[in-house]
Amino acid sequence: MKDRIWIIKFILAGILLGVGLFMAFSEDVVYLMTGVILVIFALFRVFPLLKTLKHEVSRTIHLLEVLITAILGGVLIFASLQMGSDGGNTSLWELVYRFGLGFVFYARGVIYFMSTVFFNEKTKVLEFIIHLASLSIGTAIVFSPQFDASLIGIFFLIISVIGAGILSVDGYGGYKKYRQMITQDEKQKDKKPEKIKEKQQEVPLEDPKDERPYVN
Repeated sequence: MKDRIWIIKFILAGILLGVGLFMAFSEDVVYLMTGVILVIFALFRVFPLLKTLKHEVSRTIHLLEVLITAILGGVLIFASLQMGSDGGNTSLWELVYRFGLGFVFYARGVIYFMSTVFFNEKTKVLEFIIHLASLSIGTAIVFSPQFDASLIGIFFLIISVIGAGILSVDGYGGYKKYRQMITQDEKQKDKKPEKIKEKQQEVPLEDPKDERPYVN
């Protein structure tokens, strides 16, 4: 089974590319994917955060952020269903999407710097750069009237193309190894009969026994 993982990678690459192309032309799917990502991002952070954060106030603030992010994700999922069925109030959902996503990015940056400055939580240089960028992205989203789901759809498309490319290259490497393994097995099978023949030739022939009766 491990030898054929490349099949799954090729299939996933195709699915990822197809979903990316679909999202680039369908805003309701972008709402759905954004909502799912926010819910997953929120829920999978709950227990690690509560276990590792030292201060009770810091844990409470992070928990509130997680809950708000999860609720916003659920609202976006609901919005995608409304837009997909009857169109819904598109202008309202666009505002919810824009300000909600801006809030998530901005709040993440603010809470990070609050935790490191006021609660002395440990951090790294890369995390500092990421959360500084998060503040900038959140501010840009809120104060950019042109921002809408189509821009995120293009972003998802770019990520999908990159991901599909990585999976395809990895799948190609797995398929190449699979074919090489098959070729080696065939060569080994071809060599076995030759070895058996050589062994048979090396074995000396015994003299045939004379089974004639003795003359008395």
